[in-house]
Amino acid sequence: KLSAMGDVIHAIPAVRRLKALMPGTEIHWLVSERWSPLLQGVSCVDRVFTLKGGASGYLDTLRSLRGQRYGVAIDLQGLLKSALFTRGSGASLRGGLSPAFAREPVAALFYNLKVSPTKSHVVDQLMEIVVAVAARCSVPISTTVQEDGEESTFGLAPTPEEVAWAEACLRGLGLSGPFAVLLPGTGWETKTWEPVKFSVLAQELHRRYALQSLVVWGPGEEGLVPEGEGIVVAPPTDIRQMMALLGMARVVIGGDTGPLHLAVALGVPVVGLYGPTLPERNGPYCGRSAVVCVDCSERGGHKRVCSRPCVASIGVEEVLTAVEKLLAC
Repeated sequence: KLSAMGDVIHAIPAVRRLKALMPGTEIHWLVSERWSPLLQGVSCVDRVFTLKGGASGYLDTLRSLRGQRYGVAIDLQGLLKSALFTRGSGASLRGGLSPAFAREPVAALFYNLKVSPTKSHVVDQLMEIVVAVAARCSVPISTTVQEDGEESTFGLAPTPEEVAWAEACLRGLGLSGPFAVLLPGTGWETKTWEPVKFSVLAQELHRRYALQSLVVWGPGEEGLVPEGEGIVVAPPTDIRQMMALLGMARVVIGGDTGPLHLAVALGVPVVGLYGPTLPERNGPYCGRSAVVCVDCSERGGHKRVCSRPCVASIGVEEVLTAVEKLLAC
């Protein structure tokens, strides 16, 4: 699983399931260099290979993989690029999604075990892949794995040093009590909620629940940062620093984007704003969550640009109602 943030996070439970099924197996993960910090401390992964950009980076990675003498390679991405590395690993058993489910159907040409998932959510689908692969391996399979047991969780957590950094950051920003995190950036125009609505939301969170709002943003998202009463803007953060800040929030609110799923993986309550993607497949994978969906015939169409307003049409009161339900739990 090479990228992006949310996709990598969604793959972690599958790898944890694989380790639980085959505890004696050594697991390596190939991931794009940008997202490798997400895998720090993921105990089920014995080694992380990072893919650098450019032709030289690809060739170096292929040479490194070939030298490992793998028996099994599993492609959880379903792209031609990831499938080429799966084939290039030299593994005799190569598992991945069937053409009907792969994001790029041609990728399935490089697998000799093609899996057609039966579950709706992508996390469950990826776990179906590794279960199918484990069943084809010649090593003993653990019979003690439970469907909804410890192996199904994410196992992500900031380090004590990262927590200390976040605590110092919050003190410097003047945040001393419970706070919400607002995620204005998404990467897709259709996933983006308007900054002015985030501003009104923050004002109401402050007025109704005495919650200040910390805006966490990424590169290129400066123009989406809302302003107004109850809003504090976080400094630029790397992935691990952002993880530490998210882990301290009372609730996190944003669209279908990597940081929202990172908050889910940390066990923080989230409110997800959905339109172009389906929450049944890409929604928060936890019980401590609420989803506000667009009522539109184009819902779930994966359109990055659309003539209809999509997530931007969601009202502030709808989001506040979802937040209220989570805060009451």
